[in-house]
Parts: sequence; C-alpha cells; structure tokens
Amino acid sequence: MRGDSSRPEDMADEAEAAPWTERILRAGVTPNRLTVLNLALSVGTAGLLTVGASHAPPWEPDAPVPVSAWPMLTLAVMSLAFLIDLADGALARLSGRVTPFGAVLDSTLDRYSDLLIFGGCALHFSMRGNLTWTAASLLAGMHAVVISYAKARTENFVRTGNHGFWQRGERCILFTAGVATGHAAAALAILAVLPVTTVILRLRLACDALRDRDGRTGAGPPPPPRELRRGGPAYLAAMAAMIAWIGVAPRVWPAWYGTPDPLRTFLTRLASDT
Repeated sequence: MRGDSSRPEDMADEAEAAPWTERILRAGVTPNRLTVLNLALSVGTAGLLTVGASHAPPWEPDAPVPVSAWPMLTLAVMSLAFLIDLADGALARLSGRVTPFGAVLDSTLDRYSDLLIFGGCALHFSMRGNLTWTAASLLAGMHAVVISYAKARTENFVRTGNHGFWQRGERCILFTAGVATGHAAAALAILAVLPVTTVILRLRLACDALRDRDGRTGAGPPPPPRELRRGGPAYLAAMAAMIAWIGVAPRVWPAWYGTPDPLRTFLTRLASDT
C-alpha cells in the first residue's frame, strides 16, 4: 500500500535512494506504470495457470497429474509480478510521488490481478471437468475481493480496517508456495476456506464500532481485536505450517493434487435423489 513516510530513518533511506530513483524516473518508469506492468504480468500468469495449474514439476514423475515445466515457468512470471507489486509502492515513496490516485489505481488493479490469477485456475479445472477445484478457485478469488471490500467499508467507522491474518501478502506467499511446489490445488484448498475468518473479523470490528457510535454499549471504543502479530513467533509458525502442508500433503494423499471431484459426486447424487 502506498503511504506517507515521515520517520527519520525513512527520510534517510529516501535521501540515499534519490539517485537511483531519479534515474528510473528519467527512464520513464513511474509508480503507476509499474502498477500497470504488474497487471500485464498477472495476465501472463493467468494464461500459464490456465494451461498448467494442476501440473506437477519434473521432480515428481510419479504424480497422478501431468508432469511438466509449467509450474516453474508460472513461478518465474508470478514472482516477477510480485516483486513489481512491491516496487511500485516503494518507488512512489522514495521519489515523493505518493498520490491518492496512485493508491486507488494500485488497489483497483490488485483486485484485477487477484481475479485473473484465480480465474486462470478456475478455467484450468473447468476444462478438466472438475467442479470441486473450479469452485475452490472461484472461492479463493471471491475472498481476495471481499477482504479488500470489507477493509474499505470498515474504515468508514474505524481508524484502520487492516486487521486479520489473511491480508494480500499472506495469500500471495501461500499461493506462490503452491505454484513453486506444483501443488496449486493444495494452496487453493486453504485459500478457498480460511480467509473468510478475516472477513468475519472485519465485519465484527465494524459492528462494534457502530454500536459504540450509536451509544448502545456505553463502554467506549471497542479494543482492537486479538490477532497474530505479523512477524511474531506464532505468526511465523502458522505460515511455516501451512507452507509445509502445501509441500507435503499431495505426496502423502494424492487427492490434494486436485484429482478427485467430490462436489460433482455430491451434486450428482443430490440431483438423482430429487
């Protein structure tokens, strides 16, 4: 997120970075152009996932899915997009070009990027005729949008709605782990379910703030919700556990490669019963 930088150490960093930022800006590279480039790379990532979202890497030749180099190629393009996503905000701060429109553009195109990536997964699994993992891909994309929307709406009533474990960085890291290991379906299983907890947390925060504003509690502003401190031991343990699960689960139970289709089985039985 693009924000203002006012700490002494930040100003020192800006002074040191001024020469290279000026060279980049003279070359015609601006924060907003980096933001648009990130979207273009996300389109490329979506195309790669459309072809090979469920493919296993070459070092897993016994996987029950196609084995190819698509996971490595997807990882390369997606990692570049992720680095540029970080760079546009940094360039804006270091060059003094932080603007409200830049923040709006960045947030808007981030939502397109999220939907493109998960949409590519949905197209891949739909072409394979797998309803379960198509639905998981769509749910992961839905959470990405609703989490951002809940934050924006909550900030009408509280100082910041940036609460909850499942912020964009966490979602990107876990999905990148899935692509890097060729276990994108295992990552989708997490991203289709757990991020709803952040939506609920932000809705609860807005509800408490509105009750206090309307004088229905009389207890003053609600305390900030208890959550894992980003970078703390519990946070790092949770991230490490999920990344390890993504890497190991499909090797232990091959269903996590994205091969079964329990949703289709359930809907077929439901239709036959009715």
